[in-house]
Amino acid sequence: MSLQDKSKDIQSSVDEQLASRAEELFRQGFNCCESILKASSEVFKLGLPDDIFLMGRFFRQGIGSGCICGALAGGIMVLGYMSGGTKSSEKLAKNFRSKFIGHFGSTCCRVIRKKQSITDRFRNIECRKITKVSAGLIQELLGIRGEIGEGK
Repeated sequence: MSLQDKSKDIQSSVDEQLASRAEELFRQGFNCCESILKASSEVFKLGLPDDIFLMGRFFRQGIGSGCICGALAGGIMVLGYMSGGTKSSEKLAKNFRSKFIGHFGSTCCRVIRKKQSITDRFRNIECRKITKVSAGLIQELLGIRGEIGEGK
């Protein structure tokens, strides 16, 4: 197996690991933002203390008003942290936002949830999927920059 093939295998494994872990945390009762933050810390070995995830506590259901999606907010936080707040961080954040809109049609939780059935909204089925896809987008953007698993 060539080095390029091995890299693709590792990339695929981490992609799935981050997305799956974020989805698992959501199922355990963490909200979308908390799930993104905690999964990223675990998979990228950031070593963030557990109480740091409280930052994402009130981002569920668009900060309670339906504004910004918590998965988007959590992703922006992770990208900012992992890229060190450099000028290129802004580009990463813009790319993440663009990809997020491409997948879900909006950054607004209320708009995204309006497209869901009553049952899906009640059971947070689509929110769980949004969390999983968002985690995959984060990995994709960081992978492009070669920062998989390196942490900060």
